[in-house]
Amino acid sequence: MYARLVSFALQDDKQSVAAELARDMVSAIRQQPGCQAVTCFGDSGSGQYYLYVLWGSAEEAHAAADVIAPILARHLAGNTVAPPERNLYPVIESA
Repeated sequence: MYARLVSFALQDDKQSVAAELARDMVSAIRQQPGCQAVTCFGDSGSGQYYLYVLWGSAEEAHAAADVIAPILARHLAGNTVAPPERNLYPVIESA
């Protein structure tokens, strides 16, 4: 298994983007082959948000990124303080 963690910081006046992004992204990610879990979370006070996705394999995570990255880019365009960070980690243990 692999865990994808995407982090992004929204501009001060763009906090409503998080709810719309979560509704759209969670559904789109969940439909991708190999997705075992997806969660969007964050803090409106700091503007820092995250997408966490658990994948069955690195190959499935990479294939999904080709589909999901453009959707994420549309949501974040003009709304962040910096480009998002995307990382993929092998899962050591999961319950």
